[in-house]
Amino acid sequence: MTNRTNCLQRGRSCCLAERSTWRCRLFISLAARGLDAFGLAVRRCGGLLAVLVLIGASSHALSQPVQQGTDAGATLADLERLERWMRERPQPVSRWVWGSPPEQDGPWRSDSGDWIEGKILDWNADGLIHLIEGDSEIRRLQGDQCAAMEVAWSTPQADEADELYRRGEWLASVRSAQQAMGSGILPWQRRVLATQIVDALVQEGKIDLAVSVWEKLIQERPPLLHYAFMPLVWSRDAITMETPSNAMAWLESDEPSVRLIGASWLLASRNRQRALEVLQALAKDSHPAIRQLASAQQWRVLSASQFAAEKLPEILAARDRMLFPLQEGPTFLIADRLEEADQAVLALYQWQHLVTLHRQTRVAAVAARRWLELLAQTQSKATESTRAWCAQQLSFWKATQGSSIHHDKGE
Repeated sequence: MTNRTNCLQRGRSCCLAERSTWRCRLFISLAARGLDAFGLAVRRCGGLLAVLVLIGASSHALSQPVQQGTDAGATLADLERLERWMRERPQPVSRWVWGSPPEQDGPWRSDSGDWIEGKILDWNADGLIHLIEGDSEIRRLQGDQCAAMEVAWSTPQADEADELYRRGEWLASVRSAQQAMGSGILPWQRRVLATQIVDALVQEGKIDLAVSVWEKLIQERPPLLHYAFMPLVWSRDAITMETPSNAMAWLESDEPSVRLIGASWLLASRNRQRALEVLQALAKDSHPAIRQLASAQQWRVLSASQFAAEKLPEILAARDRMLFPLQEGPTFLIADRLEEADQAVLALYQWQHLVTLHRQTRVAAVAARRWLELLAQTQSKATESTRAWCAQQLSFWKATQGSSIHHDKGE
């Protein structure tokens, strides 16, 4: 485990050596189309916080795929336009891990990526467009293989919203994100803020509102990593929450991800059979995120003994074949169910898996808390490196006082 996680910190040299780079042909109307496309309006409705994501006509200015011509580079006019735009709107350097895709039917190699630093112009389902510091060439990482992202926010308002979110001040973070949406940040950062809004509303138990925001976000064709923020049920505690009032209506949505959310919340209700039928159909969906997450949701119908004694090898193999950004929720489910089955040692390993591989996420911080609690209960020994990983997760995240994937309130 230590060797695998260390590979993620080796730097970007090996990663970049394997990637071909090419200059991007930009849309001629890039600057003219504007970047203020993804806005957020917050209003009070019947005492509840309602969040509406407003996407204007210019919302795809940078979210569309960058056009690649038959030549190897962009026109001089394109490059000059981008250079002028970058001077007018300087962006800080963000950091991300871009992994190599797995071989067919093979496990996702989480140690196949390295941290890369650069100025991100756009990040969506097609890839990530960026400038490496000190390099004048625009690069694009094709596909959707981002395993981790550290955003260097382009405005103080966005940075404040992110800080409130990490402190677990959920409604305050939503209000702050609303202000940050209008502070001139790029669309890709607005989409990141939208995922935080979805998660914050879930933590407040406002599932219906969270799904309303998700429905708007999904229209922007977000990157795969954003699917980890879908308000799905992964923990035992979540099934004690009230079923969202719109859950049955979600099953009839034209959007597969919304049907998946509805089925997830109804799986523990009297509508379980209908929910299971929807999940089985979605497990054949053309989108890999929908297909894989729908398959993992079906593990929840197994009893604790079936899960731990009969199906665990099969489940672990299926989890490892999932795209790495999607493994966080299913891994939480695995660890949670192993605890329920009194398989403490196996549960410890899965909590450790979450802590060490899914860094700087709220769920990983909750996993760190659960790992430490279970470690104390079983009086097990742990390596200093794993304890260090837990300390890092907990220091980055303030809102980890609870032990559930939902409702882990900060102090």
